[in-house]
Amino acid sequence: MEDRLTSLCRNSACYKVFDREMTYGGSHAYLLLSEDPALLDRMVTLLCMRVYCPVACGTCAECHKVLSGNKMDVAQPNPLSEKLTADQARSIAEDAVMGAYEGGYKIYVLRAMDQQRDVVQNILLKTLEEPNPKVMFLLTASSTKGVLPTVLSRVKTLPQCKLTVGEVADVLSERSVKDGGFWARCSGGNLALAVNLSQDDKYVETIDRTTAMLLHLKRSQEVVDYVFSPDFDKENIARTLDVLSVVLEDLLMIAGGNPQAVTYLSQTATYRLILQDLPYRALPALMNLAEVAKQKLQANCNPQSVADSLLLGYLEEKANANHYRN
Repeated sequence: MEDRLTSLCRNSACYKVFDREMTYGGSHAYLLLSEDPALLDRMVTLLCMRVYCPVACGTCAECHKVLSGNKMDVAQPNPLSEKLTADQARSIAEDAVMGAYEGGYKIYVLRAMDQQRDVVQNILLKTLEEPNPKVMFLLTASSTKGVLPTVLSRVKTLPQCKLTVGEVADVLSERSVKDGGFWARCSGGNLALAVNLSQDDKYVETIDRTTAMLLHLKRSQEVVDYVFSPDFDKENIARTLDVLSVVLEDLLMIAGGNPQAVTYLSQTATYRLILQDLPYRALPALMNLAEVAKQKLQANCNPQSVADSLLLGYLEEKANANHYRN
């Protein structure tokens, strides 16, 4: 009996389209899109089984080879979504000229194509355009952004792979993850993120401290204490910014009269206290500030500089909104 995640993948539009493709001969290259690495991994495995088994049964000899990683004709040069080198790309292009070892298709699973350098994508371009008739490429990416248009034009893009919050909660429940529904909400329906958060023993503490900060931060002189707190140091700032984004979304839900959509339900009482001094009109601007802070962090800006700009911006937007309210 297959598990819940495999069942969800099998019933997805992505799998159904691919299954229909294989029924009528299949194509030489497909692109799978998802921001959820765990979902992508399972979908890739299911699609590989479908190439060698008409129903991807999971029990036949061919499916067992795929599941165990012993299928010689399934090549995965970057299983952890590593960036490929130009030499690796050339090696893939040369190897793709050869036929399958065991007959049938030879599959190359190339992950995180949106993160690969242009030179790597260009090296693979001709192979993607004119492969050996029995070679198939399964490319994965979080989005089409970052994938060269010339590559996109040579592959078939399958429907995006995505789970709902409820489906992630079901998978976590099947895996006996404590408070699976909470982690599913925190992840927004991203299974990989939900699993990571459930294993982060500092996450819930960060929620408490972040909401307390928004409640108690009143003056610019207080900013420095928060900027140099552990929550905004190099190791923790990314978590704090992620939590802050969710907190601001929760505040927007409550202020907009939609409390049932709140993610951090245990913070509802604190949220209402924060909103006594934080006008509704300030929330969209504050959410934008949080996203800008994340972008700065990804651009390797100094964490304390990012935090300083964010918190001073919080006070400024709050003051401006209160000025117009009064």
